[in-house]
Amino acid sequence: MKQAIRIITGVTLATAICGCDGIYDDLEDCPPYMEEVMIVTAIDAGTGKSITVSQRVLDGSLFFFDDQTTLVDYVPVEKAQLGVEKPIPILEQKKYTKGDMVYVSAWGNIGDSNMSVLGTYAIGQDDISKQFLNLSPNEDYDGYYNCPQEILFGMRQIIFGQINHRKFDRIETKADGTLKLVHEIQITQLNALLWIQVENLPDGYNPEDYYFQIERQNNGYDYEGVPHAGNELREIREVGVINTGNGFLITKTPYNLVPSLDPNDIDGDTGVTLRLFQIGTTTRAGEDIDLTGEVSKVDYGDGDYIGLYSGKTTNVYIRFPETGPGTGDIEVFVKVTPWGEIYQWTEWN
Repeated sequence: MKQAIRIITGVTLATAICGCDGIYDDLEDCPPYMEEVMIVTAIDAGTGKSITVSQRVLDGSLFFFDDQTTLVDYVPVEKAQLGVEKPIPILEQKKYTKGDMVYVSAWGNIGDSNMSVLGTYAIGQDDISKQFLNLSPNEDYDGYYNCPQEILFGMRQIIFGQINHRKFDRIETKADGTLKLVHEIQITQLNALLWIQVENLPDGYNPEDYYFQIERQNNGYDYEGVPHAGNELREIREVGVINTGNGFLITKTPYNLVPSLDPNDIDGDTGVTLRLFQIGTTTRAGEDIDLTGEVSKVDYGDGDYIGLYSGKTTNVYIRFPETGPGTGDIEVFVKVTPWGEIYQWTEWN
């Protein structure tokens, strides 16, 4: 059974819906109905299946923009309201009638995103293209930023009192015989995932002695889910790695990151740069050692740039020479897979 996050607008409109079978684009000269509702459905970008029942969506946020793309309302949705049909009044200060149009920007997990909200949601002032989410500083490592958590996003245009999209809009009859017009919006993963595997580290190494540094230009999102670039590189330090034996190192889980702006135009500014460090307390010099240098291209550093793609997983395979780090050139391989799908580099093992 398909699961959905159902969010009822609670807006009573002085419009009309035909109380008969079929799909309707023009609802004039039909009996009045009681309410207009919106269903937000959380869909996994990798499988295409609902993820509402997995409780991976912890909160919701709905932003409504008018036809001038100005923010007219913000409605937070608590975790307890996710996955169940609860009325949530919206836009009560505006009298909507048939033909009024809004853009709905729907988000999941902003409250648990590990990102900072830039200012407050300024009703009547914020524009739809304004950046409002930003990477947050890491309190444990000065100068570094946090990886964001799993963020979901979806957006669509709704014209009240009308079926705007045959795939997402429909008419339902309630138990009391009254009608309601249902608008559906799907939210899915907005971030990119990055999974890294490293080969030919010394046998028996301690994984806690190593960490990845990830350098990104894009540092947040606007209300349309578009990545925004900051004025400086944002560095993320991730220490979650596993020793899988035989000199292999992998990330414990894929890292959530803000994707590249244009997946078809990846360069040194829009791509991602990786570095693998050995912590200085385990070295003679007492300083962290950059074992890889800048890893931003495939092959031996002269191939395509490494990109990050919204709703997909970028799998990176870094291979040191068999004699270990610092003894020769590094090979880099990249494979892009659906969200959450880890590529098995069996041909290289």
